[in-house]
Amino acid sequence: MAKGWRRSWVKFWVSECLDGSIREELTSAERGVWYDLIIYSAKCRVPGVISANETQPISRYRLAGILNITEELLNSTIEKCVNSKRLEVDKAGLIHIVNWKKYQSESDRVRSYQRKGDKFIPGTDIRSDDPDKYIKGKFGHMVKR
Repeated sequence: MAKGWRRSWVKFWVSECLDGSIREELTSAERGVWYDLIIYSAKCRVPGVISANETQPISRYRLAGILNITEELLNSTIEKCVNSKRLEVDKAGLIHIVNWKKYQSESDRVRSYQRKGDKFIPGTDIRSDDPDKYIKGKFGHMVKR
C-alpha cells in the first residue's frame, strides 16, 4: 500500500473482539484504547504505524490528548499490548500494530478489486454493469427502464 494513503475504515473480527484473549488480558478501558490505536494507525501516513510522520514518533502526551485519555492509561495499554505481542515499539519510538497486514490486507485486496469493477453511468454516481438499464427520468433523475 502506498504511503500517505489513509483509510476511511478498518476491519474488526467480531468473534475475536468478543471471545478472544483480549477480553481476559485488557480492562474495558484498555480495550477501548487498543481499538482507538488501531483506528488512529489507519489515519497515519504509514498504515499500521502510529507516528507523527513516516520517521518521527508521536509523543505519548499528544497521543493521549488525541484519544482523550490519560497518559497513564495509554502507557499501561501500550505496555500490556507489547507484552502480548499486539504492539511493537521500535528504537525510534514508532508504535507498530504487529499483525496489521494480516488483518487489514484482505480489505485492501477487496478494495482494489472493487475499484477495477466500478462502472458508472456517465454524469451520475450510479454504478451499473449495464448502463442501458437506466434512462433519464422526467425530473432529470436516473431511473430503471
